[in-house]
Amino acid sequence: MDKIINSQIDEYHDNAKFNPKESLKKLKKIEQGNFDDIPNKTKYRLLVNIAVAYGRQNKEQESSEYLIDAKKYSEDCSAFHHAIYGYLIQSNKENAETLYQGLKNKNPQSNYVFMSKILLNDFNNIYPLEKDLPQNKLNEQDIVRTLAACYHQAKKHEKALTWLEKFYKSGNEDLEIQSVYALNLLNYVMRDEVCFGNQWSEDDKNKLDLSIRLFSDLWEQYDSKKIKKLHLSDGIGLCDALQLKGDVEKAEKIATELFDIDNTHIEICYQRANLFVKQEKLDKAIEVLEAVFGKNNKTDFQLIELLFKNAQHKEVIEKINTVNIGSLDILEQEYLNIFQAIAIYNTQDKDSAYQFIDGCNFSTLDNQLNLFIFYSHIAKDQEKSSYQLQLIEGNSINDMAYHNKLQLAKIYDDLQDDKKAISLYQQLITINQSSEILERLLGLLFKVEDRVSIKRILDNFDKNGKTSGLYISTSINFYLLIGELNKALLQINEAIQKYPENLEIRLLWINTLIRMQKENKVKEYLRTSPRFQDALPEEQMKLSQLLSRYEQYEDAMKLWYETLRGNWNNENSYMVYIGLIATKDNVPILDADVVDINTTFSIVNDFDESKTYTIVDSPDLSFNEIGLDHYIAKGAINKKTGDTFVTNHPQKKTWSIQEIVSKYVGLFRKSKSEFNEIFPNSKKMYSLQVREGREFEDIKPFIDNRADVVNNIGDSYQKQPIPISSLAKSAKENVVKLWQYLLSNKAIKVNVNTPSYQSKEPTKNNNGYIVDAITLYLIFRLEVHNNIKEYLDNIAIVQGTLDLFLQLKEKDIFEPQMTISRQDGGYYRQDVSIENVQNSKIFFQDLYDWAIENCETIPADGNLANEHENFKELFDLSTRETLIAAKSSDRTLLTDDRNLREVVDKSFGINGIFSKDILYWDIVTEDLKYYNYLHQLRQINCIYLPLELGELWHWICNCKIINNKFIPNDEVQEIKKYKDDFLNITNFDQGYLEYMQYSRTAIINVITHILISGDTYKQVRVDWIMDNLYFNYDIFNLNEQVTKETELCSFLTSRALLFYVQNSSVKSKNYMDWIEEKFIQHNKSSNLIKNVANALIEDLFISKDLFTLEQTSLYINNFISQLPVAIKNEVEKIRGW
Repeated sequence: MDKIINSQIDEYHDNAKFNPKESLKKLKKIEQGNFDDIPNKTKYRLLVNIAVAYGRQNKEQESSEYLIDAKKYSEDCSAFHHAIYGYLIQSNKENAETLYQGLKNKNPQSNYVFMSKILLNDFNNIYPLEKDLPQNKLNEQDIVRTLAACYHQAKKHEKALTWLEKFYKSGNEDLEIQSVYALNLLNYVMRDEVCFGNQWSEDDKNKLDLSIRLFSDLWEQYDSKKIKKLHLSDGIGLCDALQLKGDVEKAEKIATELFDIDNTHIEICYQRANLFVKQEKLDKAIEVLEAVFGKNNKTDFQLIELLFKNAQHKEVIEKINTVNIGSLDILEQEYLNIFQAIAIYNTQDKDSAYQFIDGCNFSTLDNQLNLFIFYSHIAKDQEKSSYQLQLIEGNSINDMAYHNKLQLAKIYDDLQDDKKAISLYQQLITINQSSEILERLLGLLFKVEDRVSIKRILDNFDKNGKTSGLYISTSINFYLLIGELNKALLQINEAIQKYPENLEIRLLWINTLIRMQKENKVKEYLRTSPRFQDALPEEQMKLSQLLSRYEQYEDAMKLWYETLRGNWNNENSYMVYIGLIATKDNVPILDADVVDINTTFSIVNDFDESKTYTIVDSPDLSFNEIGLDHYIAKGAINKKTGDTFVTNHPQKKTWSIQEIVSKYVGLFRKSKSEFNEIFPNSKKMYSLQVREGREFEDIKPFIDNRADVVNNIGDSYQKQPIPISSLAKSAKENVVKLWQYLLSNKAIKVNVNTPSYQSKEPTKNNNGYIVDAITLYLIFRLEVHNNIKEYLDNIAIVQGTLDLFLQLKEKDIFEPQMTISRQDGGYYRQDVSIENVQNSKIFFQDLYDWAIENCETIPADGNLANEHENFKELFDLSTRETLIAAKSSDRTLLTDDRNLREVVDKSFGINGIFSKDILYWDIVTEDLKYYNYLHQLRQINCIYLPLELGELWHWICNCKIINNKFIPNDEVQEIKKYKDDFLNITNFDQGYLEYMQYSRTAIINVITHILISGDTYKQVRVDWIMDNLYFNYDIFNLNEQVTKETELCSFLTSRALLFYVQNSSVKSKNYMDWIEEKFIQHNKSSNLIKNVANALIEDLFISKDLFTLEQTSLYINNFISQLPVAIKNEVEKIRGW
């Protein structure tokens, strides 16, 4: 009987991956029936497999209980390891530690000892723990696999692969490690954050190809069915990879071979059925599935699931209609309803799908959540998804299953509902302290700057937890958040001592020193030529940039030369390397006069054969590298350009040296010649600034195809300016890069919004106001329509305007693809989906209803009251009607810039309007070339775009504003000398401080402009500016000079005020509390409070160009009312305004 039960366990173990619910039922049946009669070893296997089945259903608590219970029946090291894992799921580290000590005593050299150590030390964090493991153990299969699995689970895919690749390339020919490596490559490509298909990067495609090659090599080495049956996972992996690549023919061949080896293996059968579905051979797919599930509705369910996964929606509907749904359980019935709804949506229309859903009942929370995903991600129906979310929230969150809570928390996270997401993550973390949940929670807490909750989490780490990387990284970032740089630095230094080879920690150390203005220490460290062999390319990139910044050019070049050679398929590697050379063309390391080690030379022989070689210590033939012992190197060494040498391998040839360059220049040439081939869709190169020099003329063709795009955009912008955001979208270019290009081109005048303040009160008119279509649309889009009537009485619109909006809400005016500007399209084509058009129509419905309710309608003039089917004619009619009605009724027309700005200023309470993403209307009006209206739109609506720090500085020191246009200003000589440093973002902070002595007023104005401009990146930029402006002083060192104390007080009050302007009262109050807590309590109250009060008044009036006197008074009164009492009293004493 024991043999039979073990055979059943093996079968159900294989099935658990595919159908854990069914396997669990069968395993539980064994447990309930024959458990007492089977040996302990079999009991242990049974309980562990039940735990696995629970785990595959995200039922971690049940899984952990079985893992712990299994330990009673086995003293094997694996039993200790499984039970330790079970206790950790339950957050019972005390029992886990006790078992770990027992495991160490039992067999200290067991691999399970080290794998358990990894679990106990919370490996899912940024600091590698393999340094703590004995080096002789790092070559063992289980350890390698465990390390890779932990990194993969922590979604640190690059690190997992780096570790495996190093092990694999070390010459180890272990087939099992090759299998693990191939599987991790495949898992990397299939990771959550990757979108399948054409959104794969070249690196993803190359990893998939490597995975196929490794799996193929393995599969071919297994020379018999018997051996292959022992390694079915490799064949399955190969089949998965081939399907992912789209090579159905080869995948089918492997699937057929697998099926021939074992036609009962459920995953093989499922894979084979999936291939038949892809080929639309449904009869064969059914035949395969029936062999596994039998002729019943389970087979039908699996087939429908395969059809759905392969987007065969028509077949999904047809098959569902033949199934007896009542024979399935409730969860499966509702799954089929979801499948059918999505299929109807894709084959018919949204209304039909909604009608079908209305006839269904979704009682399980799993499918209520799935229905939300349908509304939000597929139908993109905000109203429906919001309503569905309300229904879900009607369930008791406390009664939800763990996996439902987690899914709901992620939904809130995606919706940026930080408060609800944080609340759920805080509940989840009490059940399962997984690093993924903890990292998500901490990320949100840092986002909202909830210092109290972050501190509470840090305090709750136990003794062992405080040695983990997650604790270390969190505490470091917490100290940086609150400005305690000395404490942060102390923590970083401790981490460096523990993990000296971790570049991520070292970079954090460097950046902290820079913020503390201790750059001499940074320079001293960088002079030691630091090397971190195992660091990720992105980290190496940052280090090379720092080396270059601090004039360690040779080290920077060496480091990135090695990094690029090892990461030839990493797009960013090219960018940094090319940038390093293009900006350092006068560095001696780039010079080479004779052939020697580390040079690249071109040669030609008397048979007109030409070749290029690079001499290095460790040559790689794929880069045409050779060593000094190579016959070519021996002949060419110490030769100069024009010299000749003779070789006799394999026949006598005379070679002439054509050119000699540094190996760095050689790799530079290779990289720029191959970049377009490797990355055909890249758009990164057009922004590269190329200077005249030895190597830089021939880089221009390398970027011409990118530069032509923006040059054409620039030419068109000069002829007929339209919003830069529209230009970027139409040309499919990065908005910031396009802004940077236009701004740096002195021939182009970039339009910018500068508010007009000639009149501060709306013009009064007893006869009321009349609004044209564009203006009414803008008022509604700016969301001031609900309070507009507080400032304007008796608003009127003409009938033609109503007719125009009526047509916009009822018809699709154009096809989804429209031309924004020129007739031939050029770079001005904009793809607009039907969904976007539908969403815009909802907006016009709301606008139409509001206008009917709140505006007086003036009938059309008799001469104009004709029906117009053509949209352009209707638009013209509306405009002409408005002009005529305004004149005949003596109403104020709100189409001119001054009047409308007064209205909106009054509505907002400040001068400045928040930008909105205007999609459908923009395209309609631009296509009709109503640029007079668009001009108003641009003048009224701020078009500030996301400004990176270097570009912000470029704006300040290179441009002045004349007549609402950016014009390069060559007269700003007093700060011109800092320009080059400031254009390098990494140098921005130091130069910024030096600039402050010239114009503090200017920078406050810049920050305030950014805040009221409304772009989505405003808070990130202002945070960075303000942090680097003052945080580089130690704010708790109260022995600093009084001037620094004054600057610090200015910072705190400025930041509190700016948050207050943004209606972020919580953040504003945090800073006011900070002032009181950190300064008043240090017996500095009198002098420092006076500084705070002075800074507050000064900052408010520095912004006088942005606020009216009335608005300034209002803000001061409201803001002061919330200040700590001591500061408030001092402010009241000294404000003389």
